[in-house]
Amino acid sequence: MGTYRGNTDKVMADAAGIAGRLIKGTATIRQLQEQYHCCYPTLMRAVFSQISPRRWKRIKYERLMACGIKTRFQKGQDAWNKGLHYNPGGRSAETRFKPGQIRGAAARRYKPVGTITTRHDKPLKRLRNRKRKEGMPPWRGKRRRWIKIKDTGAPQYCWIPYARYLWQQKHGQVPAGYFVVHKNGDQMSDVISNLKIVDRRQHLVLQMKRDPGHLVRMRTACGKAAKKRHETNRGIKQIYGPQRIFFLCLACGADYQGRIPPQRCSKCGSGAFEKIRRRRAG
Repeated sequence: MGTYRGNTDKVMADAAGIAGRLIKGTATIRQLQEQYHCCYPTLMRAVFSQISPRRWKRIKYERLMACGIKTRFQKGQDAWNKGLHYNPGGRSAETRFKPGQIRGAAARRYKPVGTITTRHDKPLKRLRNRKRKEGMPPWRGKRRRWIKIKDTGAPQYCWIPYARYLWQQKHGQVPAGYFVVHKNGDQMSDVISNLKIVDRRQHLVLQMKRDPGHLVRMRTACGKAAKKRHETNRGIKQIYGPQRIFFLCLACGADYQGRIPPQRCSKCGSGAFEKIRRRRAG
């Protein structure tokens, strides 16, 4: 369907008829767009010139409420197939999945509850890229043991670190905002005497004692990332200009710059606006 800007005058001239057909329900937005070969904002500009946005919103709500009332289930009505069970017959009962049964690749990958595996932590992106540039083998994170505690639920909740599991077995659940760490920094040393629960601040203090240069490296990396981000934003502003927020009136198309939309349009008095972000040079 083609849309033409030249049809705006024709649509605005027949605004009363368009609004009347929409109110009575004899035509839809799609049908009117095809008839007048216009876009949605042009059609709504004609509608809002005859009725208020609040009334148009009420018309849409009443139309949605009345849609399908005759064919929907009434309160207390039972379905015709309530209590009936489909039985295809034949040997289908022999080939059905039984409760708790798994087959194929899922059965080969299945590990029972209590299984302990060793995984590597996810490597940092900056270290992974640096190793790739230097032509060295990919860097892998520290090793850590995990244990499966349940079969049901999402996979990320079926496995927990083995150190956390040992702590919970002796001291109960870990409080919110705390996590289990290793005192000596060796994540494979899962001994209850080597485990400790800390919050974010205590964990940073513990890392500083083991590695005094840890905080310096963190600050340097954050500073480089912030500098790169600021340079990118500065380049975008120099090319496209600063970003501004405008509110476009859906009735007449007037735009207003600012953070908050106006109460009413000064040209047509409409209260329907659309938020738009633009970049203007200069």
